[in-house]
Amino acid sequence: MRVNAGDEGIDDLVALGCPDSLTGVVLPKAERAGDVHRLAGRLEIIERSAGRGEPVAIAALIETVAGAERVREIANVPRVRFLHLGEADLAADLRVQATDEEAFAGYRQLLVHASRLSGLSGPVGPVSTVIDDASTLRTSSELLARIGYSGRACIHPNQVSIANLAFGPQPEDASWARDVLSRLEQAAQTGSGVARDEQGRMIDEALARRARQILSSAAGTA
Repeated sequence: MRVNAGDEGIDDLVALGCPDSLTGVVLPKAERAGDVHRLAGRLEIIERSAGRGEPVAIAALIETVAGAERVREIANVPRVRFLHLGEADLAADLRVQATDEEAFAGYRQLLVHASRLSGLSGPVGPVSTVIDDASTLRTSSELLARIGYSGRACIHPNQVSIANLAFGPQPEDASWARDVLSRLEQAAQTGSGVARDEQGRMIDEALARRARQILSSAAGTA
């Protein structure tokens, strides 16, 4: 659920209470850790009153330059599960066109880095106003997936299946991962610590770790 920023967001939570169906809250205009701590404190009071054991997670929506500047401290607030990039409002803050993806490249990678350093899942990508052009939405989503995003927000039901395909494990990725690990295993059986992939490139531990991650992700969605 997305609440309003500031005091209105607290009012939203009070009015809603804490039903079991509420698993997470999106906090817009997150600009400092204090904003998130304040929301988390209110959630704790509401949860205690409702007798709820499972804490409600927070997705911190970074959509201003100030929020981007403090994204590491925001990501380190205990209840934060995801960072979420909001490019429409960020574009207005930067005074650039929201359709100019090059203007957001650094910010997109910044959230990936902050998420990884704080032990979070990959960030959530921005909404896309493209509703009737499935090809453009797919290309945009696949780009976000390649640079480390775990998903993206959708504003129309038609976007959901396209996003799910883009951010889910790809069959060719799983095939590559199995091949890499199989080659490593075969090399170990012959007493060699060196293996090459089908392009002849050396397989090191970093590559093997990525292969394991892909297979683990694929197993989790099976």
